[in-house]
Amino acid sequence: MPLFLLIILIILGIYFLVFFVLARLVIPFYGFKQYVLPTGIPQEIKDTITQLEQKAHSQQEYLKIVYDFVQQHWQAQRLKTILALPLAFRTDLKQIWQNQGYSHCVTINLITFILLAKSQYFQEKDIKVRYAFFNLVLHQYLKVRVNKKWIALDPSVTYAHLPIGKHAQWFG
Repeated sequence: MPLFLLIILIILGIYFLVFFVLARLVIPFYGFKQYVLPTGIPQEIKDTITQLEQKAHSQQEYLKIVYDFVQQHWQAQRLKTILALPLAFRTDLKQIWQNQGYSHCVTINLITFILLAKSQYFQEKDIKVRYAFFNLVLHQYLKVRVNKKWIALDPSVTYAHLPIGKHAQWFG
C-alpha cells in the first residue's frame, strides 16, 4: 500500500474517531442515549410552554408553533459549529434560554425537546433523537410522533429553510 494512501486512511480514521465517537462521549446531549427531561426547569421555560399551548388546538399545531418559536430564537451556523465549540458544552438551562442566537444543534434540540415533552400535547416517549451526516460532521435532529406517525424535526438549521418532516443531511 502506498504511503500517501496509508496516511489518508489514518487521517480518516482519526477524523471518524474524533467526530463520530469521542464527540458523542464528551459533548452534553450528544451521546448515545435518548434525552431525559431535566429536573429543575426554569420558570421562564414553563411560562413559555403555557403561552405556546394556549395558541394550539392539536399536536400538529403545537409542533409547528414550537418549531417556529425555536427557529426565531436559536440558530446554528455552518462554520460556528467548529469555531464556537465551547458553547456545545453548556448545560445550564437558564443560561441557554437567556442566551438566544447561535447554539449548536444539540442545544437547540434540547430546548425543543423540553418545550414538546413538558406540554400537554407530547410526552418524552414521543420524541427521539436521531443523527445524520451533515457538512462533514454528525448532526442531530429529532423525530416526533404526531398522530401515530414519526415526523422529522430539525429546528437548528434555519439557513436551510427545512420544513417540518425534513432534516439536514449530507451537504447544505
